[in-house]
Amino acid sequence: VAVIESILVRQLPDGRLLAGSTIEADLEPEALPQRVTEIRADLARLVPSAAAVPTRWSWCCFRPGTPDRLPVVDRLPGLDNAFVTAGHYRTGILAGPGIAASLATWIASGRRPNELMPLALGRFEDARRPVSNVRLEG
Repeated sequence: VAVIESILVRQLPDGRLLAGSTIEADLEPEALPQRVTEIRADLARLVPSAAAVPTRWSWCCFRPGTPDRLPVVDRLPGLDNAFVTAGHYRTGILAGPGIAASLATWIASGRRPNELMPLALGRFEDARRPVSNVRLEG
């Protein structure tokens, strides 16, 4: 994996290059053509021979986040046996294993680990309402 400017570049096992991982302020569901051009220019600076390689796909995704850009790891309000871990924005794949270990400790012990205290759902005003119309089976 290589990083240049605001993009990441990774060569896939079949030899293709994957470039991107930008942060955009718009909410358009399609990749912006001008941004694809900028990513290709950054890629060509890093790997000059990639300038001649055509773009096969371009896409965008929305990163689920919270107003304070920290994830939520908590019990669902009103339920004793349901937890939520969400809003990891762009760090979910990196923080996931550690958060999973802390959440497993919480579930096994019944006590929230200190490292999860700042990630409580209650830090948002409207999060104090119990979940309704939820049916858990199993």
